[in-house]
This record gives sequence, C-alpha cells and structure tokens, in this order.
Amino acid sequence: MYKTLLSGYDELEIVVAEESVQKYLIAQSGAIALNIFIFSAIVGVVVWFLAYRVVVRPMRGLRTRSGVSPKRPKRRSPKCCLLTCRLDTVMRSVAW
Repeated sequence: MYKTLLSGYDELEIVVAEESVQKYLIAQSGAIALNIFIFSAIVGVVVWFLAYRVVVRPMRGLRTRSGVSPKRPKRRSPKCCLLTCRLDTVMRSVAW
C-alpha cells in the first residue's frame, strides 16, 4: 500500500495512492456528519424536555391549581365582586 523511496540520507519520500486517501477522507466526513446529527438530536431532546419542565409544566400548574378549567371560567365569589366594586370606587375617586 505504501511505497517508500530513499533518495538520500536526509529525505524520505512516501508515495500513497490518491484513491485510498480520497476514500478515507470521504468515509471520515460521513462519520463526522453522522456524529454531528446524533449529537444535535440528543441536545435537541434535552433542550425540549428542559423547556417543557421549566416553562410549559409550571404554566399548566398555574392554570389548573386554582381549580379553574381553561374551557370554563370559574364563577366569581361575592367577596371578589365586593372587592372589585370597592376598587372601582377608589379608582374613580382618585384624580389622575
């Protein structure tokens, strides 16, 4: 496969067939592309799960923790209506 030619005491020449080097480089580039694809898929899955755990899941918890279904709004209690009316009264009386 490798042919060595000695042309003097201070030089060493190695002759390699270009075809074998080309095949090796093509195989290496394919392996690198496959590794990049696998690594990016793993990182994508990790980022997706982290985003789900940090953003989506707590938002669902906030929406359903009070017992309010997203489809059906909760009926307001009389205390809430009273506080809203008082807040409206105070807001009207304050001069902006």
